[in-house]
Amino acid sequence: MQPGASHELPLLQNWHPKSALAQTALDKPRPLIGLFLALLGAFITAVGIDMVRDGSEASKWPKVTGEITATEVVHKTLQGASPGARKQQYRAELSYHYDFDGRRHAGSRFHIGGSPAFHSAKRAEQFLTEYPVGTKVVVFVNPKLPDWAVLSTGVPAAAKSITAMGALFLLVGGGLIVQWLRARASRRRLANPPPSPQPAGS
Repeated sequence: MQPGASHELPLLQNWHPKSALAQTALDKPRPLIGLFLALLGAFITAVGIDMVRDGSEASKWPKVTGEITATEVVHKTLQGASPGARKQQYRAELSYHYDFDGRRHAGSRFHIGGSPAFHSAKRAEQFLTEYPVGTKVVVFVNPKLPDWAVLSTGVPAAAKSITAMGALFLLVGGGLIVQWLRARASRRRLANPPPSPQPAGS
């Protein structure tokens, strides 16, 4: 064995071009995915917080009398929790009109989250039986945006779920970015190790 070969051979044995390329390929999209999830999470969280705030303040909005003009059960098929899974949703949608500051307005929101959603058409239809066309209802009107009104105040469960989901995306995205930064710093330290201390008196 030639001099110096014993120092180079272990490095050559532990290095493989495919593994190095694979690690680089895996590292490249990680910060982009993390940034996308973080931005998406921040947006969703902001929407959820806005819904929670409006739901809490809606009870203080001016109240006027409105009238139900139409009702409908709308069926939607949504993506389930697992790939390929589907779940059915039935929304009890209603329309109403009301007068505010001398002008006629039209509304369709039952609460801040929109329309109530159910897992069966029967339950959605039962809900709408309480609001037949022509029924007089109390409408809470946003004084700053008179076209924005609701029939029910309070924070809907959907607003809390949206806020929690946004916070989860933000946490996962931020975690991916932090993980990538730490791995990058570690590789730099390995590639540029600090100089070994010189023996005293050398």
